[in-house]
Order: sequence, then structure tokens, then C-alpha cells
Amino acid sequence: MIGLDSNWKFKNIQDNIEAVKTQYEDILSSFSYFEMKKRGNVLHKMRQEVFKFDNIEYWQRERLWEVLNGDFEIEKFRRLCRKWKN
Repeated sequence: MIGLDSNWKFKNIQDNIEAVKTQYEDILSSFSYFEMKKRGNVLHKMRQEVFKFDNIEYWQRERLWEVLNGDFEIEKFRRLCRKWKN
């Protein structure tokens, strides 16, 4: 739904975070005010997609979800764990 490739590791997500976030925002913006229940269902499905993505660690999924929702800066997300192998 939001474009997480099944072969991606954390570094791939970091490199493509702007495209993933844009896809996420495009999906959510497609709902009108009168479709809030439908939007909530889609939001729930996207959250499940992120948290079931087992190619990355749980804390990385949490940061990804925070970035998608604007609670964590993209640049900080890109700098996470750059000194370690991903």
C-alpha cells in the first residue's frame, strides 16, 4: 500500500523515505471529510503494514511510523544507525 519493498532493509527505507512518505500522504489526502471512517480503516491498514514489516527491527518500525505521521524529522531518520551496518 505505501510502497515498502519486501527486499528492503532499513538503509533502503532511509534512502527512499521521502517517496514512502509522499505515497502515505497521497493515500490519506484522497479522502474527503465525509469519508473519515474509510480513512481511519486505511490508516489502520497502513500502520499494520509498517509494523508487520519484519525486515527491520521493531524500534525502526516505530521511527518509520513517526516519520510518516510527522512526529520525527526525516533528516534525523536518515541519520539513525548510519555508523552500523543495516
